[in-house]
Amino acid sequence: RGSMNRTLSRNMMLLSETDVRRCLKMKDCIEINRKALTSLVDDQGGIVPTRLGLQYQSRDASSEDWTLFKPAAYQSPRDSNTFNTVAMGMKLVSVRSNNPSRGLPLVPATILVTNPESGIVDAVLSATYLTGARTACGSALSAELCVKDKEKPHHLVIFGAGLQAECHIDALRCVLPSINRVTIVNRSRDRAEKLAALLTLAADVVERSDRDIVREKVQEADLIVTCTNSTTPLFPGSWLSPKTHIMGVGSFTPTMQEVDETTVNRSRVFMDTPEAALVGDLKHLKGTKHPIFTIGTALLNSEQCKEAEFTTGTTDCTFYKSVGTAIQDVMTGAMVVNLAREHNVGQEFNMD
Repeated sequence: RGSMNRTLSRNMMLLSETDVRRCLKMKDCIEINRKALTSLVDDQGGIVPTRLGLQYQSRDASSEDWTLFKPAAYQSPRDSNTFNTVAMGMKLVSVRSNNPSRGLPLVPATILVTNPESGIVDAVLSATYLTGARTACGSALSAELCVKDKEKPHHLVIFGAGLQAECHIDALRCVLPSINRVTIVNRSRDRAEKLAALLTLAADVVERSDRDIVREKVQEADLIVTCTNSTTPLFPGSWLSPKTHIMGVGSFTPTMQEVDETTVNRSRVFMDTPEAALVGDLKHLKGTKHPIFTIGTALLNSEQCKEAEFTTGTTDCTFYKSVGTAIQDVMTGAMVVNLAREHNVGQEFNMD
């Protein structure tokens, strides 16, 4: 349902992390993010103004922390079956490197969903889990697009052990239920073991400092996810086996980099938005003719993925790079608000 269809009022809904998790199922999240990412192509209805970023210098001078203000709106095209489906809002998201040591989320986030007709805030959602889920859904859609043999068993290697890693395992298994093994590579073994204990499939844990074992796992991997705040590549691209699909979600500035140039140069590259080309992983491609597509364009025209066969030594892998886009947040948030009202989840406040 579109938010324009609601009766105009001064009521505002408040949804906690628990409320959002109750309402947001991963399969539904994948489909709304398919719609969100394709909405950015041509005249498909997505509007994403330039985000505003504020850097914050924490007490730990080695960390690079940010707060981002990200507005977006969506109106379904006039020739679609869902014309007048409207979503409008803004996400406020931060990265605070010291938060995990304080028992707080690394990436705290809040979404404001606005009634587009009245301009009044319709709902406020705690969106830390939603951020992890919608990011993972973009990666899952890229895997759905790029992984050719979906039936064979797949080994997933994840760098990082936080919420993003948890969400990626869930989302990727929705599109590739053949994933039967997970390796979690993390600086801290304790945190990785806690995540492994939550899984219902075979999982092993590797400390990032153990380079020989990391190399072995990267070479074995069919799928690799990097969800860290690293400023240096996590592994050399020469370790990758042909046909590996890599998903990079942690870096979002020109000075952050999770994968090296070799990895990128070996891959046909997909990105969530053109802004992803500016981050450390991809910035060396500027001015080159390297194959690179937005995921929305590729989802609307999957033949782009079939144009070039894998050729060892040229582009024998695929790489999806995401930095996040507010259209995912706002459309996912609007869906959660509608589901919460349908199921009487959350709290409503009269703002008069």
